[in-house]
Amino acid sequence: MQQIVHLSASDLRDLTKTMLVGLGLRGEALDSTTEALHWADLSGIDTHGIGMLPYYDTLVTAGRIDPTAVPAEPRINGATATIDAMGNLGHAAGIGAIDLGCTLAAEFGLSAIGVRNAAHYGAAGFYADRAARRGIIGISTSAVADPYMIPARGIEKVFGTNPLAFAAPSAEDEPVLLDIATSTAALGKVHLAQRRGSRVPEGWAVDPQGRPLTDPEAILADARVTPLGATPEHGVHKGYGLATMVEILSSLLPGASWTLQRPDNAPRDDVGQFYLLIDPARFRSGFPESVAAMSERLRASPPADPALPVLVPGDPESTARRSRADSGVTLPPGLVTALRDIGGRRSIQLPF
Repeated sequence: MQQIVHLSASDLRDLTKTMLVGLGLRGEALDSTTEALHWADLSGIDTHGIGMLPYYDTLVTAGRIDPTAVPAEPRINGATATIDAMGNLGHAAGIGAIDLGCTLAAEFGLSAIGVRNAAHYGAAGFYADRAARRGIIGISTSAVADPYMIPARGIEKVFGTNPLAFAAPSAEDEPVLLDIATSTAALGKVHLAQRRGSRVPEGWAVDPQGRPLTDPEAILADARVTPLGATPEHGVHKGYGLATMVEILSSLLPGASWTLQRPDNAPRDDVGQFYLLIDPARFRSGFPESVAAMSERLRASPPADPALPVLVPGDPESTARRSRADSGVTLPPGLVTALRDIGGRRSIQLPF
């Protein structure tokens, strides 16, 4: 019988760290990855928290990452810098990029940081949010190692789900935060549906002939997700265009391999990231107060359904953080089974 497990926030963080140790992460990589995954779990982004560990396990098993590597020293040139992640997961390099970028933005007014030779970096919003909490506007983008997304008018898989995030500091307790995939849905949501035993909406993915798929098992067997918009009638060219922009900024600019340039037998994923940091104080005073006032006005906009009030980007995540910090997080049965499998193979002691 499948088991549902509920953990407190602190127990979930401990479990995440314990399992990452079992995967071979140490030091800076361990601490950074734990922090990023736990932020996603508390923020209600279940696709990018502890649910990433089965995927990370496959990366370690296949030798696609070096879990012991630490990022190289940044190559700084004025307000720009490039960081080599040295073949590990992208969280440590991403945190380093944001922290350096905020420092450079405070000095120059803005900065741009590129990362290459990384692997998956978790939720894009984690990095933008980190900048906004330091009073800096943050933009975070990342390429993805494996191609899943078809182009507008096409059926070949050319890009990953190529996420982007934007966060602005606010005089409210929480920043305004946008965190999206440039596909109609993140592939992690398909994995989540699989673990829950449910189907996905039509339009998320297609088969090799371009016909809609809703069965997660079939989608994951030959993942072919649509760009944001899904169809010409709903603006699929916009999602495809945004995905192309993310690939250029994240891969070509810092010198990482773009998705179709990366051979199937490549020893490392060589995923790229890009960060743009802007100090609003260089433009004007009172920026966070203006963001807060605009947010308040948007929430006051009349809803189409009184039961569904108008929100500001980042509101669902803020609500989830407040709730889950107190009440904890429930792991779906499919994830519990996957974690137990990893624990058994890697001699990791689990609390369930």
